[in-house]
Amino acid sequence: QKRGDAEAAQGQWPAAVAAYTEAIAVYDTALTIAPTNPRRQSNKGIALQKRGDAEAAQGQWPRAVATYTEAIAVY
Repeated sequence: QKRGDAEAAQGQWPAAVAAYTEAIAVYDTALTIAPTNPRRQSNKGIALQKRGDAEAAQGQWPRAVATYTEAIAVY
């Protein structure tokens, strides 16, 4: 995701989109292993948003909030 941010800062939009897409795939893989990881859920939403996929990001945020809420309850 940081690579996407760097590419976007340089105006390299196709490279930024590709980097965000790669980050989303990594988050998807990580979430199959630990689906209740709040940081991964949140970071996936951020990457979706930065990639320009607002609808998917909007769908991701409730999952992120739910996992944070669960983590806090367990604490």
